[in-house]
Amino acid sequence: MKPTIILMLLVSFYQNYAQSSHTVNVKIDQEESCEALSIESNEYTAFQIYPNPVSTHLNIKSFNIINEVIVYNLIGQEVMKHRVINDVTAVDVRNIQSGIYTLQIKTDIEVYNHKIIIRHD
Repeated sequence: MKPTIILMLLVSFYQNYAQSSHTVNVKIDQEESCEALSIESNEYTAFQIYPNPVSTHLNIKSFNIINEVIVYNLIGQEVMKHRVINDVTAVDVRNIQSGIYTLQIKTDIEVYNHKIIIRHD
């Protein structure tokens, strides 16, 4: 199996089970030749999330209809919930304290988690 396909499968698996307590063991075949990979440049995502860091409005674009956007703090407490039903939205974060948060985007076919930084100057 090609390294790119393996990476895509791992990313898909991680996105589906990121919030569970499963342990994943991955065996890497040293003899398989592959190019240098970076999760940043090769990770498939159906979302555009910008700007990050954000100070006022976080823009989200998706290939699918977004049903809900939830912001969690680092200890898992829900800070904000935004119902959408569109493929583009802007989330107002002006009332959230500066810090690192997990953004959860729910569509009909997937749940995507993304780290964001909220920074008010």
